[in-house]
Amino acid sequence: MREAGSRLQEKGRTGAFLRERDPAASAVPPGTIHGTGEHAMRTENGFTLLELLVVLFLIMLLLGIAAVSLTNSLPSSKVNATARDIASTLKHARSLALIQGEEQVLSLDMDAKRYGIEGKAFRAIPEDIAVRIVDPLSGEIQSGTYRIVFRPMGGAEAGVIVVSNSKRTVRIEMDPVVGAVRLK
Repeated sequence: MREAGSRLQEKGRTGAFLRERDPAASAVPPGTIHGTGEHAMRTENGFTLLELLVVLFLIMLLLGIAAVSLTNSLPSSKVNATARDIASTLKHARSLALIQGEEQVLSLDMDAKRYGIEGKAFRAIPEDIAVRIVDPLSGEIQSGTYRIVFRPMGGAEAGVIVVSNSKRTVRIEMDPVVGAVRLK
């Protein structure tokens, strides 16, 4: 037996040999490390199939909840982004009127679904976004082209621009005297 033990010890398998020959040597608590160096072995490796399935189920559940939440927030984000973009263009037109000392006109074409400062580039309004104007003199306007004129002193002749879809509505209001733009 000494010869077999010394031969195995030369190959670095002493622990495996002892577990095969001595039943008391194999009754070792799980997670115990046998041997040293590059031949060290753990008695417990990896995860069980049940543990892997539970983790995959939890990951899929979280991804499903995140997808539903993200899907519901996208339409309202698009309305907010469009309203902010229109408000930004209004502020830009007002600034140009003040700086250049001449009238600036923002055209809002509700039929073609586009808007912009006359003489400059126009931007498109997404198809699923509705835009209407509530004018103090003409009432509600849902079609045609509406012109907002900014005077060199900063004032504006305009109503309230309402940007909406099925889930959200944003109002863009302008102060007629000062020309300030507010989102509500």
